Amino acid sequence: MRFCLNESPSHLGGQRLLWNLLRLALDGEEGVACFRYPFFRLTAALPAPEFLILSRRFGLWLMTCRGTRADGLEGFDWRGEVERGQAWLDALMEQIESEPGLRDVPLHRAHRLVLPFVNEASWRAHDATGEGGACGAVLTREHLQPRALAEMFASQAGHETSLLTDAQWRLMESVLRGRIKPAAPPAAAPAAHRPDSPLALMAETDRRPTWLDEIQERVAHEIPEGPQRIRGIAGSGKTLLLARRAAVIHAAHPDWAIAFLLHTHHRRSEVEGLIAAFFEQLTGRKPNRERLRVWHAWGDDAATGFLRTAAEVWGQRRLCMVDAQYRLGWRITESRGLAWASEELERDLGEQTVEPFFDAVLMDEGQDMPAALYRLVRRALRPPGRLYWAFDESQGLQHALIPRAANLFGFEASGRPRVDLAGSYPSGIPKSRLLSRSYRTPAAVLGVAQALGMGLVRRGGPLQSVSHRDEWSNLGFRVEGDLSAAGIRARGPLVVERTLEASAHPMDHLELDDEDVAPEFLEVIEVEEPQAAMAAIVAGVRRDLDAGLAAEDLLVIVLPQSQPSPEKLGVALNHVGIPAHVVAEDRAGVATRSSGCVTVAGVEVARGCEAWKVYVSGLQRVTAESVTSAEDEMLRRNQALVAMTRTSLWCVVIGEKGPFMREAKALLRAGGRFGFRAFDPSTLHRDISSWVLGGIGEAGRMIELN
Repeated sequence: MRFCLNESPSHLGGQRLLWNLLRLALDGEEGVACFRYPFFRLTAALPAPEFLILSRRFGLWLMTCRGTRADGLEGFDWRGEVERGQAWLDALMEQIESEPGLRDVPLHRAHRLVLPFVNEASWRAHDATGEGGACGAVLTREHLQPRALAEMFASQAGHETSLLTDAQWRLMESVLRGRIKPAAPPAAAPAAHRPDSPLALMAETDRRPTWLDEIQERVAHEIPEGPQRIRGIAGSGKTLLLARRAAVIHAAHPDWAIAFLLHTHHRRSEVEGLIAAFFEQLTGRKPNRERLRVWHAWGDDAATGFLRTAAEVWGQRRLCMVDAQYRLGWRITESRGLAWASEELERDLGEQTVEPFFDAVLMDEGQDMPAALYRLVRRALRPPGRLYWAFDESQGLQHALIPRAANLFGFEASGRPRVDLAGSYPSGIPKSRLLSRSYRTPAAVLGVAQALGMGLVRRGGPLQSVSHRDEWSNLGFRVEGDLSAAGIRARGPLVVERTLEASAHPMDHLELDDEDVAPEFLEVIEVEEPQAAMAAIVAGVRRDLDAGLAAEDLLVIVLPQSQPSPEKLGVALNHVGIPAHVVAEDRAGVATRSSGCVTVAGVEVARGCEAWKVYVSGLQRVTAESVTSAEDEMLRRNQALVAMTRTSLWCVVIGEKGPFMREAKALLRAGGRFGFRAFDPSTLHRDISSWVLGGIGEAGRMIELN
């Protein structure tokens, strides 16, 4: 039995007691037990039962727990509680049976009202007719011993559940977890296409899992009673899961003030749409935009944001990009301006106590948010400080800062971290989560992108990586070789490859006949000069369109300061009759895709997008002579990883001859098994191990801050 706590149970209400007893009673059973399952179809006037149990043996149960004492039974409307619970059970079954494979499913279902602080004698004195006990609708203290609960489940369950097929059971578990995306499943490709044609492969990919996996379900549905860090690799669904969590929080606590913060301007409308779609799925209603806001971290003249609002609420200066440029120079990036403005507001506030104005804040793209902004958000939160941030340090485009708790929030006078992300909260909800499965990008592309981002086969050794077997597993890799101290000293050979368990992409699970040729999803094109790169992209796009792909299925990403520029590529495509949509800046309200057009964009704008086929141009920039430091090269490698992992199927990387293209070609030839020499972790410029991210050393001591 999986036990899923979505919020902290109440001790005074008996919820914690009942949860612990259910864990003992149902241990070893097949199924799932949830506290505060996110189902909100009925009105708030009918509060949902707190406990949901789906058991292969016992069926579907809902339990309403009330902390009523014996002296409070007078006037207690137990019949109303039972009727409300039954109404929720009927609504939940209606949702389950709306799934085509579960119509009229043979499933025992029941509801119970639980009074853990009332004994049987007191209940009988109150329920003189014996009506509640006769129908089994009410459970008192004597019924709540683990053995008594197990016997009750077994005796009340009928034979219906045993008639469920394995496929029906798996589907039912998936339906309760919820969908990854709110959109309806796409249509399959016409049967006329050959099985190995691009359109057939696209249709097969469209049949990728549509349900949340077990870890995604926890990230999407739980509401921890304090800060939580969510680390996820590219394509693991971080934005989708945060959007669903925002919808769940808003549905469960409609009076809370909630904010969803983004680093990228143009993604605001996309995220607003995701949250609205999830909220409507959960409730059948539209979200209240006054209580749930999707904001840029800073904001601009077109749309407000967190930093501007915080300055207004706290009576401080409202700083804008022009202020930052005046102080730091006209060529600074907006990210540097955001960091400066955050630091200035923090400096203006000093140690004064400020009025918090949010109950929960969800932060996406956390790897690019400045540390001062995290601290300001924390000050804007009412206790217990529900700040949930998602990040992937390998996708940081602005700085090499890893959002470690110690770096972000600092220490108390005692030397302990202000925010401790080790372990779990009293509820049992972990303080950090890890998403290592990729749904968007095939392993053939993702593995090479990760290896390039780390610099595994780089001359001089990796720049950022991990050095322990478990840490490689956290990144989705299996490692072969000696990782002991002796193996590191001897610089012995290591081989890593992505595991099937870490990939949820359908193309990684294709069953090929002997005569079938595995599709190739990654192509590396080395060119002599920019004109050749432009010609390769134009020719490739033309072939894709002739093969049946639509223009909007294609995305061309150009690394910063490389040639040909996005503008020149747009002109070249338009010149040969291929409509191109060039997105030059990250601005609120700017559409990154245009119907009937190939999108051409820089990395910053392309982040958050995906396409069936992606062309990445200008990769020679990663190791160009203009690289000024190891941090600069890491950020450029991150840009390459971000660009390559925007693809849902095919990726073509193009660059002029040089060290980086040699790495790309070597990794492509390796066929998914990447060999390199063991390295001393102290030689890394950035260690991305999970224990480092937590801010606590392996021996329990605080690590040095960099």
